[in-house]
Amino acid sequence: VLTPVASKVTLKETWSAPVGGSKKNSTFLKLKPVIVGNVVYTADASGAMQAIDKVHGKTIWAKKISSGIISGPAVAQ
Repeated sequence: VLTPVASKVTLKETWSAPVGGSKKNSTFLKLKPVIVGNVVYTADASGAMQAIDKVHGKTIWAKKISSGIISGPAVAQ
C-alpha cells in the first residue's frame, strides 16, 4: 500500500507558448526543448523552430524551414 505524498510546493503557471505540432509519420518523435541562460529553444517535426524568453514567454525569433526536423535543437556557444 502506498502512502499519499503531501505536496511541499505550489506550482503556478506564469506563461505558456505553442511549440508546434508533429507530422503524421512522427507519432513517436519527441523533440525536447533546450534551455540556455534565459532562452528556451524549441523545434517541431514540421520544421518550425523558435527561441522563447524563459522569464516572460515572449518569442525572440521564429523560423520555419522547408524540410522536417528529426532532432531537437542544439545550441553551441
